[in-house]
Amino acid sequence: MQIKFSGVSSLLLAYAFFKFLFEVKVMDVRVGDILVMKKEHPCKNREFLVLRVGMDFRLRCTKCGHEFMAPRVKIEKNIKKIVRQDGENDD
Repeated sequence: MQIKFSGVSSLLLAYAFFKFLFEVKVMDVRVGDILVMKKEHPCKNREFLVLRVGMDFRLRCTKCGHEFMAPRVKIEKNIKKIVRQDGENDD
């Protein structure tokens, strides 16, 4: 049994709802950007250079030079500001 809502089946409404709910929003982070993070590195620095972009990021601390890889989701959640090489800033 399907319930009709103004001529639209409940199946289509459910599909549209789940598509909206689980839509992946990816930030525009490029190689060479400086990420200013919410949390600081153990060396008390918050700025990291982006070396690799994909499902995970390879970042380098701009103070001590330590390089590490972390999942994209975790990094995007902790970005405070993006500083572009060409001087353009994104929040």
